[in-house]
Amino acid sequence: MPEARAEDLMDPIPIPIKALILAIPKEDEELQELAEDLRVMGCEGLLAKPWNLRSEDTLRGFKYERGNQWDHTKRRDPENGTPDVWNRVNKFPRGISEGWTGCRDGLFTGKFRGDADPKEAFQPANCRSKRERRVLEFLLPILNPDKPKRINLTMANTLFGAMSGIRPVNRGILIHEVVAQAFPHIGRKPSFLSPFILHLYQHYELLLADEEVLMMIASDEVAYKLIPEVGDTETSNDPIIPEVAPSSPVNPHPLSRLASPHSPSPPPPSHPEAGHPLHP
Repeated sequence: MPEARAEDLMDPIPIPIKALILAIPKEDEELQELAEDLRVMGCEGLLAKPWNLRSEDTLRGFKYERGNQWDHTKRRDPENGTPDVWNRVNKFPRGISEGWTGCRDGLFTGKFRGDADPKEAFQPANCRSKRERRVLEFLLPILNPDKPKRINLTMANTLFGAMSGIRPVNRGILIHEVVAQAFPHIGRKPSFLSPFILHLYQHYELLLADEEVLMMIASDEVAYKLIPEVGDTETSNDPIIPEVAPSSPVNPHPLSRLASPHSPSPPPPSHPEAGHPLHP
C-alpha cells in the first residue's frame, strides 16, 4: 500500500467550480443545422461530448505534487499538453496550421446588428443570422468561458472564417490556449476546466472510478439531450441525475445519432490509480 502523503492527511482544499452551459437547440431541425455547421468547421465532435461536468477532486489534484504512478501518462502533466493532443481528444482535423485570425481581417463584416463596443465588441444575440447565432452560442462557452456572452473581433473573425470555409482553423491551438491560461487560477477563482481535463483523461484511458461514473452519467445526458439546469458556480462533486425519461427508441433524438448512449463500463481495475501508457 502506498505511503500516505502529508497532503492526504489535511482537509481538502476547496476548489470553486464554474459550469459550462452550452446552448443546444431543442428543435430537431435546428439541432441538425448546428451539427452540419460544426461539421463544416471541423469540430462536430464537440457536440457529442458532455460539457456539464464538475469535478472538484479532479482539479484539486493540480494543487499537489502528483505521484509517480502517473509517470509517462497524460495524468502526470496534463498542463503540458500540445495543440495536437487536444486535436486528438476532440477529433479535430489535423494538419491545419492556422490559429486565431487577426482582429482586422474583416471576416465578420455585416454579421452583427450595430457597431462593435470598444471594449466588449459584440454580443452573440446581435448576430443577424439565427443559424450562425446558434453556432456562436454553442462554441463561445468553450472558447471564451470567462465571457461566453461576448465575442471579440479576433474571435469573430476566426469563427466566421471557419463557418464560411474560407479559413480553416486548428482548433487544437484554440483549446490549448484556453486551458493553459486557466491552469494557474485553479483554486483562486471558479474554474471551468473540469470537462476539458476529464475529456483528456477519458481519451487516454486515465479516468479514476468516480470520474468514470461521472462521465457515464454525463454522456447519457448528452446522448438523450437531457441537459440538467445548473447554477453559474458550483462546488459540489455529485453528478446530477436526470429525472426526465430518454427519447423513445422508436423516435430517437437527433443528438443520439451523434453520440450513441454510453454502454456500461467494465469494472474498474483492482488498483484504481494504475496509470496507462500514453497512446500514440
